[in-house]
Amino acid sequence: MSYDSQKKNFEQAYQTGTDLWSTIYKNIPKVVKQFAETGETKDIILDIGAGRGRLARTLAEYGFRVIGLDIVKQIVDKNNDEVKLEGLAREIKFMEGSVLDIPFTDEGFAGAVDIGTMQHILKEDFGKYAKEVSRVIRKDGYFLLVVLSKENSNYLSWNPKQGTNSDFEYSGTHYHFFTQDEIEEIFSPYFHIQLIKVEYLEERKNEAHVVALMKRR
Repeated sequence: MSYDSQKKNFEQAYQTGTDLWSTIYKNIPKVVKQFAETGETKDIILDIGAGRGRLARTLAEYGFRVIGLDIVKQIVDKNNDEVKLEGLAREIKFMEGSVLDIPFTDEGFAGAVDIGTMQHILKEDFGKYAKEVSRVIRKDGYFLLVVLSKENSNYLSWNPKQGTNSDFEYSGTHYHFFTQDEIEEIFSPYFHIQLIKVEYLEERKNEAHVVALMKRR
């Protein structure tokens, strides 16, 4: 699997409406509310892997300004057109870019959110990802991460919980299933872990995620 081929899969999914991951967000509003309570209104938040922009709109409802980052240009352009029509262009903007080379200055955001993006990054890039996310968040800012958990017993015909491997590839897309210890090891050089737990989605009872709320060192 290469990042280029994975990007093409995401592009096709958005074009055909088969981006099933876009439905996951509606199941975790409680976690987003908890993150929102860590900041001040009008703070600028980075939405990593913004997709169709649903999370960005929710953060804007909490009073934040939001920049949504995504690698798929078509969905970025579509989102920017939509927020203009919705009268939200001052609160929300979408930009094309990679999470491994975030196109923003150091400490430019009060916080960041990643729901379901890091799980598609290759293991050898986890450290680079954590360092890059911490770079763009100001000191004492917060980062909310939601990724697939190794506790999943059935995901796309695979059983991560019983398997010895944490990596899985399906239709050209890479998935990594995380343990809580793994998240702590990756991020502890840059963040204080405030909360970490495994949470099952309300509408997908068998789908487990590691939820972590962190404060930048």
